[in-house]
Amino acid sequence: MAKGHLNRVLPTNHSHLECCYVPCFNFQPMIVCVCHKVSDRDIKRQVRDGCSSFEALQFETGAATCCGCCESCAREVFEQAQGQTTVERPIVMMGSLAAA
Repeated sequence: MAKGHLNRVLPTNHSHLECCYVPCFNFQPMIVCVCHKVSDRDIKRQVRDGCSSFEALQFETGAATCCGCCESCAREVFEQAQGQTTVERPIVMMGSLAAA
């Protein structure tokens, strides 16, 4: 093994991974799905771009479609991203304010 690498073998089913997604304010993305290299930013971007269901997210990114160990975390990030999405609506002035 190359110098600096761990001398232990991790399980192939990724059972050592558990989601403890805590939104933070750093600039490093968190990898949610190791199998398909899907990060929390990827999931948030999909939601921003109109992804409205977890199944659609899985289709677009492949997240939680291989070993399944990340499904609960991916769902948590997806739901949190849906809660942060706001619809921008134009401000319409009516009545006497519009005439001013």
